[in-house]
Amino acid sequence: MNSEVCWIVREDNLISGEGYSVTALSKRQAEAPSPAAIESAQPDLTRCARHFAGREQADQSRRGLKETVGTLVDGKRVKWAVKRCKRCDGYVVDRVPKKRNSNGNLIRPLSDVPTGQVHLPQAGSGVAAGQVATCLRHIHNTYPHLVVGSVRVEPAGQRSNTLIINETIVFRFPRTLVGVQTLPIEASILRTIRGRLPLATPELAYENLGTQQVGTTFIGYPRIAGEPLWRHTLLMQDDHRQRALAAQLACFLQALHSVSVDALPGELPVQDGRDQWADLYGRIHDKLFPLMRSDRCEMVAQHFESYLDEMGSFAYQPALRHGDFGPSNILFDAASGTISGIVDFGSAGLGDPAVDVAGLIGPVGFGETLVGTFSAFYPRMQALLPRARFYLGTFALQEALWGLEHGDAAAFASGIAAYR
Repeated sequence: MNSEVCWIVREDNLISGEGYSVTALSKRQAEAPSPAAIESAQPDLTRCARHFAGREQADQSRRGLKETVGTLVDGKRVKWAVKRCKRCDGYVVDRVPKKRNSNGNLIRPLSDVPTGQVHLPQAGSGVAAGQVATCLRHIHNTYPHLVVGSVRVEPAGQRSNTLIINETIVFRFPRTLVGVQTLPIEASILRTIRGRLPLATPELAYENLGTQQVGTTFIGYPRIAGEPLWRHTLLMQDDHRQRALAAQLACFLQALHSVSVDALPGELPVQDGRDQWADLYGRIHDKLFPLMRSDRCEMVAQHFESYLDEMGSFAYQPALRHGDFGPSNILFDAASGTISGIVDFGSAGLGDPAVDVAGLIGPVGFGETLVGTFSAFYPRMQALLPRARFYLGTFALQEALWGLEHGDAAAFASGIAAYR
């Protein structure tokens, strides 16, 4: 099951406090009709939660969903019903009606929906239904007045489980204790850089940072429109547009790396020092070398040792850097042909600004040719490239090591593949 699914969020045994259960609404997604077709639809047109996001007022006036799903209504337990969405292969959820629908058929209560029509997330879908339910429960406990109309799960990342609520709010739950401990730092950085940079960044509107536990700690912010700027998306643009996008990225990095240290939270540690990279190399040597080919071990040893032995490798002025600045966190608005924002500051902190360049020059990024054009807007770019090449050469190994240390088989397999 892909991540682009609708969800039923229902309240299971609320009196006994067992919380929510979540099920996916459909196996597949059908192509939605054009906006003109929607506008000319009959007045009793119903839409699943994925299709009424941002159109609540219009839906209510057209006898659409009058209540959204997922929380108690006015402190009372309500009964929900399900009916087919007329725009896709999913369902819509509404209160159990007292009358028949437009076809003269009673809308069945949710409990009566045949099990063959309701599908739990399958293995490999990223986040299990139980995890989604737990996340929703903690969101509701912290923000009881937030009405959850739809839930979409983003593909699972290494650091966080990400839920999109009502297609308008992003909630991120760290998956590890380290992520929980660093989330307050990320929140502080996001507050500091708000309004200081030329591109949009997450503006925190929701948070639960006090519990310091995996599964309960989260941040939430309005979703920035756009899709990841993958390499193939960039290459589809004409030369003029590519140069304009490169200028946006260069100006953003220049501004980010120039944020005054005095404006940053006082608890920020300095990262990317020699001790940190020496520790990483030691763990790779001890844990991954036994699983790698001998020639690959020699190559990695040369890569690390030559860099660590050169003290000039660490002769840089620490700056605020993103820490995971790659295509997946750069949002592109196809309608305007511009970059709409930068997300996921979970690895942000004081460190080597060359780390942000490394994610752009590799095969998953945009390549050194394009990044070389940044110099017109970011004069220090050429000086950052040698260190960026070193960092790039560690990315796959870091992924393999993370997978090995955190029991993530997919991450380990992906990272170690080129070294076996």
